[in-house]
Amino acid sequence: DVVGSGDNPTDAKNVTVKYTLYDFDGNLIDQSAVNGFNFTLNQVGVISGFVEAVKLLKTGGKGKFILPSAIAYGKDGNGGKVLPYMPLYFKIELVKIN
Repeated sequence: DVVGSGDNPTDAKNVTVKYTLYDFDGNLIDQSAVNGFNFTLNQVGVISGFVEAVKLLKTGGKGKFILPSAIAYGKDGNGGKVLPYMPLYFKIELVKIN
């Protein structure tokens, strides 16, 4: 993990992150594009646990996060590789606060 520098992002801030998402068998489920994933922290459609994890990082910071299903995709899954009630393992880097 890397601490990073500066302030942590707050609600409604736009950020760019790089991430990889794994299941607990170590299989890659998803990853951001090479240039990262740009979103606003209160954007509809971004899982709450991902937002909370990003808020813990500072610019340049990297962390590993385990999200229980309650703050991930819950009882529905995502209709793809994330099954209902599945916890998630993310590696996230906060590239910048825009």
